[in-house]
This record gives sequence, C-alpha cells and structure tokens, in this order.
Amino acid sequence: MLKKLLAGAALTLVASASAIAAPVVFSYDAINDLYMADLTGVAGTNDFTFSFPFDGTISGTVDTSTLTTYSKKTKVYVTTGTALTGVSLDGAALSFDTTVVSTATPSSTGKTSYSWTLLDAPLAAGVTHSLSIQSTGAFNGSLAVTPSVPEAGSIALAAAGLAVVGMLARRRKVN
Repeated sequence: MLKKLLAGAALTLVASASAIAAPVVFSYDAINDLYMADLTGVAGTNDFTFSFPFDGTISGTVDTSTLTTYSKKTKVYVTTGTALTGVSLDGAALSFDTTVVSTATPSSTGKTSYSWTLLDAPLAAGVTHSLSIQSTGAFNGSLAVTPSVPEAGSIALAAAGLAVVGMLARRRKVN
C-alpha cells in the first residue's frame, strides 16, 4: 500500500507543446490497479514526457476523424476535423490506423477515421519517457500505466535468501 501511495504522489505527466504547458497528473485507479492520464493536444507536434518509480507497461489511445465536403459554390473539396500525422514513443515511430469510412463526392460527404492504440509497451523505472503526437488539429486521448508484478520465481528466491540469512543468524545466536 505504501508503494502505491508513494508512486501515486510521484506520478506526473509533463506536457509541453505549442499551446500546452500545464502538467497532467496520473491518477490511481484502485479497481483496475493502474494509473490513468488524459491527453489533450493541439495542431502540430505535442510532446509529453513522464517517468515512473516502478517498471510497468503503458497503453494508450487517440481517436480523431476528418470530414471532407464539396463546396458547390467554390467547386473545391474542404476538409475539417483532425488527422493524426505521426505518433512516437521514446523516439520510435508507432503505427496508427487510418480508415477511409467514405469518400467525398460532389453529392456526398467523406469521412476518414484515425485511431492510434498502443498496447502493453514496456516502461522502465526511473527513466524519462517521451510520447510525441503530431496532428492537424485538437485531439483527446488517454494513457494507462500498469505496474509490473514481480514474478513468482523472484519472490521465491528472495524468500529463500531470507530463510538462509535467518538460519545463519539463529545458528550464530545458539553458539
């Protein structure tokens, strides 16, 4: 419990972008045993940096869409909305899905959906990680960090080591 309280106090996501300078705080979700943060960005490159006092895995999503309409007056296609143009974690480019839901014609509106999903990427403790999202407009999304649970073998090895130290201490006390 103390570990979670200390981790919760130490968790902050510092966002820096052309219009974002306020820190975004991760909050602990006790029901799902993970830390959550909302992402909000503007047009251009949005850089987010964060670090954790424990190893874990990160997941995240950003969903946006654009609408393309045909202006009969100017006879030009006009696109509105937000498109994702790039996503990277710690400098490595990440893929995102672009789905053309419908194509614009002079008689119909076209829609394109963009969806970025990151599933279970490893995070090392005490390292400052960076997430960069490039978009053509404002967007919202979320991040979730799940603390790593020690493997059973690691716990067993630690318990065995404590048992040996305890036996040696007892043996010395008897002698």
